[in-house]
Amino acid sequence: MLLFNLTALSDAQIHKMIWARCKAFGRVEGVSIHRRSTARPGAFALVDMASAAEVRKVIKGIGDVLFGGSALIELSQNALSGAEGVVVPLGGPYLTGPVRPIGAALDNASE
Repeated sequence: MLLFNLTALSDAQIHKMIWARCKAFGRVEGVSIHRRSTARPGAFALVDMASAAEVRKVIKGIGDVLFGGSALIELSQNALSGAEGVVVPLGGPYLTGPVRPIGAALDNASE
């Protein structure tokens, strides 16, 4: 599962972030985003890779399931913060300090 701010990010932004994350496992051939039409934000992505071995690497690396010949990745609403553009795998990394927006300067004197 990957966590996103589903209400703030467009499908194109999520597509780009998933593509970038999955290319670490091999050649990505396609990413399709499917949103649930319910009051509870949620979605899933189907990721097609160049080979079955690469699909298995995506599943192992992200922790979701095989659906046909694709990796099915559940996308869930990120309730941690409103930080834009953050992709966080379920189970970590764990935040130990205050959550700052991307690009925010660290000011140790104020903590």
